[in-house]
Amino acid sequence: MGDNKQMRFNVDDESDDDFYVTEEAEFPTTRYQGSKRDIVDWLWDEITRVEFDSVLDVFGGTGAISHKAKQFNKQVFYNDYLRFNHQIGLAIIENNEHRLTDEDVEFLLTDHDHLDYPSFIQEEFEDLYFTDEENDWLDRMHVNINELDNKYKRAIAHSAVAQSCLAKRPYNLFHRANLYMRTQDVERSFGNKTTWEKPFEEHFRDNVDEYNKGVFDNGRDNKAFNKDVMEWENPPEADLVYLDPPYYDRTKQNGETNYQFYYHFLEGYLQYDDWPEMIDDSVKTKRLHHEKSPWTDKDRIYEAFEYTFDKFQDSHIVLSYNSAGLPTPEELMEMLEERKENVVVEAKEHQYALSTHEDSADEIIFVAYD
Repeated sequence: MGDNKQMRFNVDDESDDDFYVTEEAEFPTTRYQGSKRDIVDWLWDEITRVEFDSVLDVFGGTGAISHKAKQFNKQVFYNDYLRFNHQIGLAIIENNEHRLTDEDVEFLLTDHDHLDYPSFIQEEFEDLYFTDEENDWLDRMHVNINELDNKYKRAIAHSAVAQSCLAKRPYNLFHRANLYMRTQDVERSFGNKTTWEKPFEEHFRDNVDEYNKGVFDNGRDNKAFNKDVMEWENPPEADLVYLDPPYYDRTKQNGETNYQFYYHFLEGYLQYDDWPEMIDDSVKTKRLHHEKSPWTDKDRIYEAFEYTFDKFQDSHIVLSYNSAGLPTPEELMEMLEERKENVVVEAKEHQYALSTHEDSADEIIFVAYD
């Protein structure tokens, strides 16, 4: 793919200090579709073809790349337009020191007589995603989390709740109202019933422990944002911009990757008081009303890439992509070559969530720099 512009950046051996890991911190387990956790080391090797001191992770997701960059002493600007992902950015990227203590966890897992607990989830989502007892737990946890007086502790708690919810969901998604897949007494060829039936409290404790272990201080002023890149007027300046947008699979009739659809329940939970007015009651899943994103619209996705590349053309641009995506890798190469002197492309076979081996695609990374 490409020609003489596929040049590798030679890193000077004297710059080894730039790659010194400040602290061994463990990145949390995730069940998020599209997470780069399993290939983060390969991606990091490709990203560090170029020198940079600061990075803007525009579609931050689970924070795998941001956390890796933070470990390597970079100043990190994490961003994600989904609120529940933003909580991850607050918890382990912007946050340098705050962890949930044992006392905090016990407070969160205790019913308090002085607090008024709602029943919205129990009533609105009965028999859809979780059992009655589990819905009650989620209603109460929402109130208890809001009693914490530190935003980073709240972020860790919200992140732990989100991962606990995903662990108990078939496919780790909310795209179907399919509680019955858990509760039916039948033989299954997929999923893990033991994990599904593990109490929320146990999942929560385990996930809090993982997020606590992900917190560390790299001595930099890192920030987490909750912005839509298409509407972000003044993003922070960074030496390198990392892009991992939702991809549109051109090999399928409806190839959109719609995270707002997959994770609407977690988004609603972060907007609990406004949740009732946000629900689309015309569908059984009770997803949220939302405007279609250009990243999930094949008629607008080209414009989205052109706009985003223009927006960050003063920085190194690194793009993670899927070989089956639209635009094609060749078309993206042309777009980047119009803006950068050097464009390097590498590919790695990678199994995507919810895909079979037969329809798996290559993970592609573009590194574009002047």
